[in-house]
Amino acid sequence: MLKLLKYLKGYRLKTVFGPLFKLIEAVFELFTPVVVAWIIDNAIPMGRNGDFSGLIYGGSI
Repeated sequence: MLKLLKYLKGYRLKTVFGPLFKLIEAVFELFTPVVVAWIIDNAIPMGRNGDFSGLIYGGSI
């Protein structure tokens, strides 16, 4: 494994940021159903009273 590390010197930033951004993307992908559930449970009933702020806030996330 140490022999392979010398070939990654020119790609140091890509080697670090690639997996980091993939981790961030996976967290956001797992967070999406939570936001949709919140919109269904909270924001849609608030919209019946004419208050669409929760729906707009949840939709913007």
